[in-house]
Amino acid sequence: MAKQKSLDLKDEPAFTTGPAARYMGVGHSTLNKWRREGRAPAHFTLSWRKFLWRKHDLDAFMAARRVEAAVPTSTEEGRS
Repeated sequence: MAKQKSLDLKDEPAFTTGPAARYMGVGHSTLNKWRREGRAPAHFTLSWRKFLWRKHDLDAFMAARRVEAAVPTSTEEGRS
């Protein structure tokens, strides 16, 4: 049987699902839905219903989905 690696989070902030969802500004049910659909940030499965989310993974997930505000072009500025 393969030996499992231990989870080392000495200096790294990590959250369970509820606090991770609050940090991201979404509901815990939304984060769980994303996890089930394979669309959630990287995470660790601690048990069949307990998950651990690292802060830098949440930050990277949100940064990848950031949309910059549209800047009007010179031809759009004159329109009303």
